[in-house]
Amino acid sequence: RTEARFRQATMLLLISQKSSQYPLQTEMTKMGSDNECDHPLVSIIIPSFNSAKTIRGALESIYLQPHGLFEVLVMDGKSNDDTAAIVARFQKEHENIRFFIEPDTGVYDAMNKGISHANGNWLIFLGSDDELHDPDVLKDMSKAMIGNQADLVYGDVITIGDTPFGKDGSIYGGEFAKERIVTR
Repeated sequence: RTEARFRQATMLLLISQKSSQYPLQTEMTKMGSDNECDHPLVSIIIPSFNSAKTIRGALESIYLQPHGLFEVLVMDGKSNDDTAAIVARFQKEHENIRFFIEPDTGVYDAMNKGISHANGNWLIFLGSDDELHDPDVLKDMSKAMIGNQADLVYGDVITIGDTPFGKDGSIYGGEFAKERIVTR
């Protein structure tokens, strides 16, 4: 593919709401997994605008996850393409997806609006043109969150196709380094 799209790698940015101004959902629910550990609820926030060509892939990658303790919030800036129809089809199949359509001032405004609607202890921001890398992403992140009592979990973004941002299969921005977060 030659379009500028990214696929989220096994670990991606998660921010704990433990230290934010937003209320927590503190109850953790027992979920079946390899080691029967507790998994916190995750809110996956997807800002979108005229995303009909890509949002299906983003949503399909989420619903391939066996870790079912998540909600999806699509924050749409009043698209004038088929974005709403595509999201509506997913809503018919999945009760944990909410769709908000209202004007915004850009992607960060949409993210902030998503935070205000989120019920999860953890937040994931996934672009409407991004996909989770594999079906174990949420399970792997849950292990990292619980095992390390982390406030932040970060992962790489793998480029799909040759783009202005990188070659196919390359890690956008290079390998992860703690200093990148601390110094930005």
